[in-house]
Parts: sequence; C-alpha cells; structure tokens
Amino acid sequence: MLIANDLKKERGWTDTQIKTFLPEPDQTARNPFSRKAAPMKLYALERVEAIEVTAEYQRARRHPGPGRSPPAPVRWRKRRKPSRQRKHWS
Repeated sequence: MLIANDLKKERGWTDTQIKTFLPEPDQTARNPFSRKAAPMKLYALERVEAIEVTAEYQRARRHPGPGRSPPAPVRWRKRRKPSRQRKHWS
C-alpha cells in the first residue's frame, strides 16, 4: 500500500493526477504520527501500476496542462552546499 506522499516522491505523481486517476483510496488507516490528523489514504500498488500503463495516464504525464512543466526526475543525492571562501587578512 502506498500513501499519496509515496506516489509523489517515488513515482512522480502530482496532486491533480492523484485526484483524477485515484479519486477514492483503497483503504484508510489511522495516522500513526498524530491522533488529530485525518486518516491516511492508502492506495494499492497493483492499482497504481495498472493506471500508470494506461494511455490516458501517459498522456497526462507527458502533457501536464497549460503553463505547467512535466515533473522533474527524482534526485536522491544531496546537493552540495557552495563552499565559503574565507577571507585571509594579511
């Protein structure tokens, strides 16, 4: 089972794609991080994979809509911070 955040980070889905292609979750579960938070929406991996191979999803993935760019690939390595140049006083 996947949560929406997994879909976005690991599989490159957007909020709009989740609302369009997965309007109802397969299951809900109590949020383990906070009792006051809304229940987590869980999506079956098999259902997600079946949607990802459809022509309609592929078209939405390639053409995200007017004024939007396609999602960037996930980058797992950390960005290096620019090195600070120290001033040497002579």
